[in-house]
Amino acid sequence: MGKFVSTALTILFFIWIINGCGSCLGCDGCNGCSDCSDPVYTGTITLNIHTWDDETIVAKGNRESGKKNCIYNSTGDYTTYGNYKPDTRIGYQFNGLYYLDGSRMIYLMDYEGYIDYYNLTRIKDKSTIEVYESWNKKSYTVYYALNSNQEYTLSYGYSIENAILYDMSIESFFNQELNDRKTVTGYTAYYIDVNNQLKEFAWKFEGTFNETIIKHYDDILYTQPDAIFVKQNFVSDTVKVEFNYNYPNKQTKTITVGYDEDLNKYFTDEINDSTIEFLGWYLDANFTTKVPAEISKEFESTPLKLFAKYSEYKTIYIDLQDGTTPVAARIYTDGTLSISIEKEGKIFYGLSSQPTSPTNFSKLAYSAIINGQTYYATYINLSK
Repeated sequence: MGKFVSTALTILFFIWIINGCGSCLGCDGCNGCSDCSDPVYTGTITLNIHTWDDETIVAKGNRESGKKNCIYNSTGDYTTYGNYKPDTRIGYQFNGLYYLDGSRMIYLMDYEGYIDYYNLTRIKDKSTIEVYESWNKKSYTVYYALNSNQEYTLSYGYSIENAILYDMSIESFFNQELNDRKTVTGYTAYYIDVNNQLKEFAWKFEGTFNETIIKHYDDILYTQPDAIFVKQNFVSDTVKVEFNYNYPNKQTKTITVGYDEDLNKYFTDEINDSTIEFLGWYLDANFTTKVPAEISKEFESTPLKLFAKYSEYKTIYIDLQDGTTPVAARIYTDGTLSISIEKEGKIFYGLSSQPTSPTNFSKLAYSAIINGQTYYATYINLSK
């Protein structure tokens, strides 16, 4: 019985060799039974590589690295086919090289430029294969931003050759800062470049997202959002204002300004004094009411009188007498400071030229303070 079983197993083994793994013996380069359906070829083939710009690069050779007439070529950066090297194409991402097997796309190089050796060695020797580049369009972010709040944006993604349309969403977004006293004059794109400088260029709707725009994305500072911002340009209706500077030797001036314009520059540009801090324009000489953000139409021809409030100051350093480094601050003519130096359980008493207690000195008057000097903060303990 045992001899019969042994003989039967031997017969079954030979049948398996002939019908199964036995067929591997006829496969050139087959490594084990699992590879029988995909024999490995290392002989000569020809690749006609068709590039995106209608050029054809022919790569011919065998597939044994290091051998004479090999199809591989080391560029120093990576291995490629003959003289072929993936191009740099503005607006596109290289996605590899492929050929068609019926309806199937079989890749011979991946998106990073690495050869697919498995697929390459499955091409029969002496074959000529038509190979094509695969490209994907990149997407670029554009943020539409409001002038009044540039952190509030509307995001769009564009690819090369996309139409730049002024659609209902963009119109609705921009209309938030428009009214019947403003007229749109165009649009400006902007970003911070690699030199940390503001870069601007004209933005046009109804055009296309083209190479000229895309090149700006390579110039964006790496710490900034990888996007271009677009704002609308507009002119505002104008009004007249009369600036009363209240500053020695500075005359009153009447000019035309935008009804919602920031008027602060009309003081700081005129008064270039490092000891003066501008505190705003007011509607009265007693400085009780600040100028509104929007000036009424009634002042289109009759000037609105405005009065400048400002204060002289000195820049000093204050030692808090707590072991920390003295802090910079401004002290104004009324004795107030630009920073708070209060301490829990204590009341700030005044500044001293020496690190003493409140009982040992009188408060220094503004006239006694010297610009750039260090003074000591003195406190009174609150009673418990």
